[in-house]
Amino acid sequence: MQDGTARSTRKVKLTDRNVKILPAVNGRTDYTDELVRGFRLRVGTDGSRVYSVGYFAGGRWKRYTIGRVGDLTLAGAREAARQIRARARLGEDPQAEKVSERQSGQTFGELIGLFVQKHGPTMRPLSLIEFQRAANHDVLPVFGSRRPADITRADIRSLLERILARGAPTQAKRTLALVRAVFRWSIREDLLPAAADPTFAFSFPNEARPRDRVYTNDEIRAIFAAVPGTEMQDFVPLLFYTAVRSEEARGARWADIDADRAFWTIPRGGDESR
Repeated sequence: MQDGTARSTRKVKLTDRNVKILPAVNGRTDYTDELVRGFRLRVGTDGSRVYSVGYFAGGRWKRYTIGRVGDLTLAGAREAARQIRARARLGEDPQAEKVSERQSGQTFGELIGLFVQKHGPTMRPLSLIEFQRAANHDVLPVFGSRRPADITRADIRSLLERILARGAPTQAKRTLALVRAVFRWSIREDLLPAAADPTFAFSFPNEARPRDRVYTNDEIRAIFAAVPGTEMQDFVPLLFYTAVRSEEARGARWADIDADRAFWTIPRGGDESR
């Protein structure tokens, strides 16, 4: 769930024409304007085009998102950049003020919703199912109505310890990954200030010792009865009949299966090579 997008920066004279056609080069690309210091166009790999401006406040470099290409003119974006930098020179921090205003009524549940809107369409179906299960079952009931700034490391640790106490270490790890991904994405999108991530350098609680668990026949029948018509209807039988690891079943390739011999060769190293 972490952002591994490559980035590059290039200096150009932005024009009404090129702001619409400049490409993302080797990943997300920032085009810095030759006319207004700190003003730039960010072109995403998904085709998004956003104006922003940078400035120093409190000894740190800040980035203020002005708006999207098409929603305002280049001239209007440049003028906004000049005004923002002028405010910064007077000792103000426009980005911090914007974040504070946005946060006043924003909940962590709303951030999760925005995250799913952005990344849900590109997530693998099983990954999206696992994300939504962790969100609905564990995160939203506890953090959904809370302001992100009020969620502490102690709160997160308490949530994970409750999940571990019910013997679900894998679910605890997925829950931590979800909370961490939403906080870090929100910071990258300027929805939260950079210092707002309570998962930074967070150490996972001591896990309960994994327990041996064997499904009963009734449990297996109930599982098989629940999956027809869902995205799991092929995955669950494959997992049960082959007794392989979950990640091996998710990473299965047709090239590894000999249909004539009904034989499946799992490559060395499991899904790490995929």
